Amino acid sequence: MSQSIAKIVLAGVTALCLASPANAQNSAFSALAGKMGESTSASAPTATPSASWRYQSDSAQRKKNYATTIAEAKKIDPAISEAYTAVAAADVYTVINDYLGKYGLRADDLGDVLTLAWYNAYDISHGASLADPSSAQLKAIRTQLGSMSDIIAKLSNTEKQQMADQMMLDMAVQQGALEAMRDQMPDKVPNMADAFAQYNQIFFSLDFAAMELTAKGLEADQKMPVVRKPAETKAPVAQGANLPVGHTSQILGMAYESELRFVPVGPAGSLNRDEFVTVLFKDGTACYDCQEEFLADPKMTKMRAEDPENFGKWVKRGNHYYITYPNSDDEPDEIEADGIYGPAPKDARYQGAFETSGGVSVGGMDNFTTVVSYETLLLNKDGRFAWSKESAYSGQGTGAAWGGSNAQPAARGRYFIDGFTIRLDYDDGKSETKSFIRFPKELDFLVMEGTAYWIDDD
Repeated sequence: MSQSIAKIVLAGVTALCLASPANAQNSAFSALAGKMGESTSASAPTATPSASWRYQSDSAQRKKNYATTIAEAKKIDPAISEAYTAVAAADVYTVINDYLGKYGLRADDLGDVLTLAWYNAYDISHGASLADPSSAQLKAIRTQLGSMSDIIAKLSNTEKQQMADQMMLDMAVQQGALEAMRDQMPDKVPNMADAFAQYNQIFFSLDFAAMELTAKGLEADQKMPVVRKPAETKAPVAQGANLPVGHTSQILGMAYESELRFVPVGPAGSLNRDEFVTVLFKDGTACYDCQEEFLADPKMTKMRAEDPENFGKWVKRGNHYYITYPNSDDEPDEIEADGIYGPAPKDARYQGAFETSGGVSVGGMDNFTTVVSYETLLLNKDGRFAWSKESAYSGQGTGAAWGGSNAQPAARGRYFIDGFTIRLDYDDGKSETKSFIRFPKELDFLVMEGTAYWIDDD
């Protein structure tokens, strides 16, 4: 079925992919966005910033602007709405005004806010160093924006504040989330930065990754274009062979998708990965995230009663499968044929340490705890495995902070892959069978029990 979470994900992953804020839909913003694109395609202008950028900041209007952004975000995903709510409660205007003051700039000047927003977007799209800009860098951008004064002059005071408030909210959320991720899961910072970079590109109608910051401001990069690795986990192409034994032989194939989702907890937030598996059966039926249930009960009696909307039917047209869920209001899912993976060969073998990670945060702005977990599944060609798990937690509350870690001894045994299953026979005599998806052309990636594991190239 269609996942509503997809609406907030950029390129299959990210986070914070909101529809353009309500204020961005007016003609004045559209004209400004177009002007932004024009100003970076030629030599930087030398015009002096005009007083037309100034606006009278009104706390009541700011509260109204925040409420509008939060309400619009809630229509897309409550988690994003909560992120904005948490940041708005932290007096973003004062924080950014004080920061800008170090450079002789101010938050009640739309040009000054836009200058910092452009630098923020540029830095995020070029590795997210999170370093403070130099005075020269901000001056170059601010001067570059001078040519837009005629557009700005047409904006009302309210429109200027709407745009400034939106950009300040976005910057606070992005900087806070990246700082938190860098401390908690530094290896995931590139994925989060990529998601924010794509959001900024849509918001400003500018590809900051294809620009360089010079003494003239932001200019088109004449070097090789920056290529960012997509954050979305797309299943590699191809199918397995050899039908498995048992009732799993009823399965035609499985499809896997994953998305990164921003979760606002504490002063910043965290990035969680949502994973989805669709099972297609040879009789033309399909089900969503039902693979473990099917292994335990081929009739899936309990799940059919509790989650009837997860069951549907598929048809194939050309190179695509279309899945309709009669008990759901969602549109039919569309999956390319090469995204449906067949059974793995019996006794297939792997060699390498496959990793996965996840996290959960609970609490609010002033009192929260974040737990991050890591797993390593070592598979050897001789059929042996070692599965280790560890976790770390940290948090803070009024006048206190806490943290710690826990590592479990590796569980060892032998593994047996057969079609859509992997059986783990532990050395202590325990045995368990889990769903398994094999990607023949990507042997450094697999999905077990609906969770992706991969070999870290780094």
